[in-house]
Amino acid sequence: MKRFQNLPDQLKLVISKTLSTCRRHLQDFHLQEQLNKDSLLIAKVQRRKAELHEQFQRKHHDVEAEHTAKNSERTSSFRLFSDPFQLELEKRQKQ
Repeated sequence: MKRFQNLPDQLKLVISKTLSTCRRHLQDFHLQEQLNKDSLLIAKVQRRKAELHEQFQRKHHDVEAEHTAKNSERTSSFRLFSDPFQLELEKRQKQ
């Protein structure tokens, strides 16, 4: 403020307040800029999380479908051999 030394006090006060306001706006701008960067990063992380969750769900459903198909085959085979009527029918056909 040495260069403003010869100015009237009122003008010094106005300049000081203006500089303060400018500094505050600059800080707000930098904070907003950082918030925008953080928001973009958060959005990117959330998208990636959703993608990974979707991949996991697809793999999980594929594995479940595979197990269900195998269990269905085993159950069908088991029913075929354990059905008394089927066993009786097979016995009669052999005779």
